[in-house]
Amino acid sequence: MKLEDLFVGAWVAARKWPENPFKVTEITGTFVGPFYFKDIIPIPITSEILEKNGFKCCDNITKDEFMPFVLDGMGRIIPYEVIIKWRDSYDNGASDAFNHVSWGESWTLHCNCGVRTFDIEGTKTIYVHELQAAMRLCGIKKEIIL
Repeated sequence: MKLEDLFVGAWVAARKWPENPFKVTEITGTFVGPFYFKDIIPIPITSEILEKNGFKCCDNITKDEFMPFVLDGMGRIIPYEVIIKWRDSYDNGASDAFNHVSWGESWTLHCNCGVRTFDIEGTKTIYVHELQAAMRLCGIKKEIIL
């Protein structure tokens, strides 16, 4: 994670208290809120976070296949779609794939809102602040809750 990747409203955690995530309220110099930037860690996306935020799992899982979670905002005035999926090449099972991505496994994030789209492909981990940034870039005004 780089300091320039953060923004006010991004979810992160302090290295000493990873179980207590917080939203960034201010970034000044090398400080993020009351912490030094070096003491901040990103929050990996979990299936629980996705489900709490309205993502639906497409449960047609087969080994070595991409497994998507989809947030469908097609009923909105400005329609959108957000798809997060991973390739689990070691048959770890869905919950383990969120917490441990091994060699040969990768994540994909796709946001689409009318004329704007944003894609991340082939990364080892996708973090909550990256999902928030992608949704903002596409004009999707949905707050992520933890």
